[in-house]
Amino acid sequence: MYDCYGAGQRATRAFATAPARLRNQAFLVLRGLHEQLWLLTEAAKLCPPSCGELRAELAAQVEVLDTLARGDVASLLEIDPSHYDQRTRALLCRVGEALGGRARWVRSSPEWERESPANDEMK
Repeated sequence: MYDCYGAGQRATRAFATAPARLRNQAFLVLRGLHEQLWLLTEAAKLCPPSCGELRAELAAQVEVLDTLARGDVASLLEIDPSHYDQRTRALLCRVGEALGGRARWVRSSPEWERESPANDEMK
């Protein structure tokens, strides 16, 4: 299953008159931004109400990414979504911690693997 998290619709609507090559390149950037937006939005739904500062940081990161995603083709092509990944991942880990989770997920090419105290004991 593939999900572009709405990036395809946004690229098609916003850049309908742009050359296909530029529209496709913009889509790839939007896809990365939209995935992060989706993750942050879902994390905000799970974030405990008692974590007001964390909830505000999630909202701020969503605003940053959404502002970038609203840019024109030229500005989108200058964006490296992975530049924003680190901040997004840090926020997601903090939400997990706020929910009482001790394990965290780390991305290692090409799969995700789980890091937890139990895994450390098995090594």
